[in-house]
Amino acid sequence: MDFNEFFYLDETSPSYLRWKVFINNRTQKDSVAGHLSAHGYWRVSLKRKVYPVHLIVYSIHYGYYDDAKTVDHLDNCPSNNNPSNLALATRSGQNKNRRLWGFKTMDNTLNLFELSKVNSSQ
Repeated sequence: MDFNEFFYLDETSPSYLRWKVFINNRTQKDSVAGHLSAHGYWRVSLKRKVYPVHLIVYSIHYGYYDDAKTVDHLDNCPSNNNPSNLALATRSGQNKNRRLWGFKTMDNTLNLFELSKVNSSQ
């Protein structure tokens, strides 16, 4: 899918993504694209499918996406979709990185998902 038809990158958007076109009354042109999931990732619905925003941002910014790999958040903050924070990685490389650092939020604290894991283990 050519995400450039529907979205554009915008560093002032909390998801780093905005709608390029009018979709419906809830999804207006130039509005923030996506919603924040309970795990801290931005997700967006398009044509009855849900996409991770970091994949779309990577694809638009770098002009390609390798389906054999995943997009990793270098700072381990799943809500930080700045292109400079995204890199292609293998699933095993991404899991290794995750085990080392855990998931963080934009203010560098553990996100709700990580906090729930910590609280349930006590």
